[in-house]
Amino acid sequence: MNIEQSVKRFLDFCLHEKSESYDLGELIHELDLLVVSTYQSKFEYDDNDYPEPPNKDYAALRELVSKRFPELGFYQTVDPVISDEKESKVLTGDAVDDLVDIIGDLQDIKWYLENTTINNAKWYFEFSYRSHWGFHLRELQLFLHRQWW
Repeated sequence: MNIEQSVKRFLDFCLHEKSESYDLGELIHELDLLVVSTYQSKFEYDDNDYPEPPNKDYAALRELVSKRFPELGFYQTVDPVISDEKESKVLTGDAVDDLVDIIGDLQDIKWYLENTTINNAKWYFEFSYRSHWGFHLRELQLFLHRQWW
């Protein structure tokens, strides 16, 4: 599956499917497929300047995700950067925010696919995975795994 298909599939699953019942395992599966697609997005760097994607309505997207996935909530995680294991910090994560951030970045990638070049979109896909939504995805996967099993 190429990134265009992966992005479309994930966004459709999260935003457009109207199934009354679903299983968190389906979300886990979709997240796994999305991760696999990050290894298939080889590109040649495109150094042209392009406009930025339009701003999104975070509150509206959060409300939609909260309704679609009511089991998502807060979870405990740890600060990944510590200087001394005796000083580990427990943090609170937000599964809805994680999914909203992933969706938001993928909406940007969809916009890049439709309004710039494939190489620019693939670059943004890889860059945003490594710098932002990949971390949210991994934290969300851990939360979901604990919830689902």
